[in-house]
Amino acid sequence: ATFRAVAAGLIEVLEPSTANVVLGRISLQPGASIPFDETDPSALLVYMASGELTLRVDAAITVARAVGAGGTPTPPEDVAADTEFTLGEGDSVLFPGTMAGEVRNAGTEQATAWVVDIVHVIAAAATPTP
Repeated sequence: ATFRAVAAGLIEVLEPSTANVVLGRISLQPGASIPFDETDPSALLVYMASGELTLRVDAAITVARAVGAGGTPTPPEDVAADTEFTLGEGDSVLFPGTMAGEVRNAGTEQATAWVVDIVHVIAAAATPTP
C-alpha cells in the first residue's frame, strides 16, 4: 500500500486550536490490507477513484454510493458496526476519528482512493506573563 500526500494545510477551528488537513491518494495492490486502531483521532473522508476495497470497522458508518450518468441517486447506506462492506468506484464514506478496523484489497486489480485526513490539534494554553 502507498500513500502520497498531495496537499496539506492548517485551519483555525476554535481559537486557540487548529486542524491539520491533508489531501492524499492511497493505492492498495491486490491482497494488501491495512489495519487501523481507535487511537488515531483523524477523521477521514474517502472517495474511491478506481477498483474496490473491502472494509470492516467497529462502529456504524454511512456509505454514499456512486450514481452513474443519468442514474437516480440512492439514499446513503447505513452499515452496522463489525459488518464487512465494499467501496467501489465513485463511492464515498466519512470515518469519524477513534475507530478501529481494517481495509483490504480483495480484488485482482489495484484500488485507489482519494483521502482527506482531518486532525484536530489543540494548542497548549499560553502561560500568562507577570
